[in-house]
Amino acid sequence: MATWTDWLDQNASKGVRRYVPNSVVEVVNAVTTESKLRTIGARHADNPIGRPNDGTAMIDPKFLTGTSLVKKIPGGALVYIRAGTRIADVNEQLWAMGLSLPNMGSFDHQYFAGAVATGTHGSGATLGPLADALRAVDLVDGTGQCWRIEDPAQPVTTKAAFSKSNPKWKLVQDDLALWRSVGVHAGALGSVVGMMLSVMDAYKLWETRRAGTWEAQPKTTAAWKTLLGTSRHFELLICPYPSDDGTHFAVVTKRDLATDDVADKCVPDASNDGDELPPNSRHFTHELQRWVRREEGQLLPLGEILVNAPDLAPALLRKGMSSLIPKKPSGYDFVDRNYRILLLGMGVKAHGYEMAIPLENLNKVVDVILNVAADWNKSTDSRHDRCLFTSPFAVRFVAGGPQFIGTNGKERAGGKSSDVWAFIEMPRLLIHDEEEKNREYPNYPHAAVRSIWHAVRPFGVRAHWGQHEFLVSTDLPLLYPNLDAWKQQANRLDPSGKFANARALQIGLR
Repeated sequence: MATWTDWLDQNASKGVRRYVPNSVVEVVNAVTTESKLRTIGARHADNPIGRPNDGTAMIDPKFLTGTSLVKKIPGGALVYIRAGTRIADVNEQLWAMGLSLPNMGSFDHQYFAGAVATGTHGSGATLGPLADALRAVDLVDGTGQCWRIEDPAQPVTTKAAFSKSNPKWKLVQDDLALWRSVGVHAGALGSVVGMMLSVMDAYKLWETRRAGTWEAQPKTTAAWKTLLGTSRHFELLICPYPSDDGTHFAVVTKRDLATDDVADKCVPDASNDGDELPPNSRHFTHELQRWVRREEGQLLPLGEILVNAPDLAPALLRKGMSSLIPKKPSGYDFVDRNYRILLLGMGVKAHGYEMAIPLENLNKVVDVILNVAADWNKSTDSRHDRCLFTSPFAVRFVAGGPQFIGTNGKERAGGKSSDVWAFIEMPRLLIHDEEEKNREYPNYPHAAVRSIWHAVRPFGVRAHWGQHEFLVSTDLPLLYPNLDAWKQQANRLDPSGKFANARALQIGLR
């Protein structure tokens, strides 16, 4: 028996039987042995939907690794990635083949299958999450049956050859509803063992970072789309507290494909090892730590500093953000391999919250966040109830996609659709002393985000499946018009609900 925890050591499951399979056969054996289990990721998700129930079982696919070439296609290739391969390894393995992922998030430690299942994304209004690059999914369902499920619009497997080498598998190439269910699934319908996806020829990106304000950003959907069309990747990092002139400082980041004539200006190593900071990580929390160093090699705990000194928080956040901008900007700040540009590193540990907003409602939601930030940090309040914003928040943009419960799913309730979604990530730095947090800061870290969540519900806001959320069972039918269709496929693959954990049942996903 083992105790499972997420990477923050916040969500814990006790008395869990752990399977670490080396093959699909061993995955099947685990599924047929247990009555309740989850396939876990690399513990990066701090949403309880990713945890096994106490006293049940989990499959850790960490030995199911590797990236292999299937075949070349115009502009790239089809590749096969096993479930437990970390994104960092996928990137290096693809580069060695002269290939690259179309996009990725700002972190690369996750298992690839876990990142796909939770809808992990980068930023780019014409780019979807990892799941949108899928061409086939291999999984073991709740009965132990093995499936290969392919995109009906572009099947890739030769039936006769596959059936000969995999006689016990089911190959499905003509079921659109099933296909739209198995990309983003939050681990609630089976155990994915591998995926086939389309990738690009290897490419480099350039990146620029410039100072701006939230108030200078577009005010209409049309203006946003015009701005987003000027670069492949566009994102904002916004200070939740106003400057003296009443505006909210922002770091504006743009990235685009680097042409052959642009010389490399390589990014620094974004890794972070304990108390040792890299020379220039491009990650906000690393930069902020430089301003609160106690002595060489020893760092003050940022979460504790900011909640204990709420009057200093706005200036500290702006200082850390400002350090991300080159002092003498000219041309491109960095040019490097795509995954080195997109990787920011993790900085310090933080609670993650992310919501997806239809683009037309972005400005309204940001206004709510800024108003809540101001309300929670009024100087007349007790410091114990202040400064619940210990980090700036990021705004990224993602293309609408086909997955039934994808956070970026194009279809919305009431017949509406969104071809671009804005994703707002609002981290809260970790307070490491749990007893002190409960005693001194009972509202930290969830209270402010919970109040934001309640205020923005009318704007069609969805939650990232891998981060903290405040969903209730009445939310999902309003947010996902194809929820019943997804449940039908989940029941088909997992009729007994073997992969449905407590959180999936609580919010009505299963």
